[in-house]
Amino acid sequence: MKIHSALSLSILFASIMLSHSNSNKRYAFSITEASVDDLRTAFNQKQLTSIQLVDFYLEEIRNLNPVLKGVIEVNPDALRQARKADGERKVKKLDSLSALHGIPILLKDNIATKDKLNTTAG
Repeated sequence: MKIHSALSLSILFASIMLSHSNSNKRYAFSITEASVDDLRTAFNQKQLTSIQLVDFYLEEIRNLNPVLKGVIEVNPDALRQARKADGERKVKKLDSLSALHGIPILLKDNIATKDKLNTTAG
């Protein structure tokens, strides 16, 4: 699968904007509309795991990419990284983990990564 920079940037921008929005906690948790803070709360309350979140996004990519053609490649290590994040969340103090710990993101294809994801910068 392939990452198209416009889709990547749109999703990243939406995630950033949602994480800074004034969350109204009167509604039930919805993964499709969750901010970063909502996802972290769901992790902390054991309502969600990183594996479930990655599975959700992989399914969204499978369903939407044939029309949007926005994803060039999916990180082959995504589920392994999610499993690792879930394990770390169980044994480490939550305040010692980064705000995006265990939350998958899409990157523009010219951002270098330290794993198996192919990018033009790496």
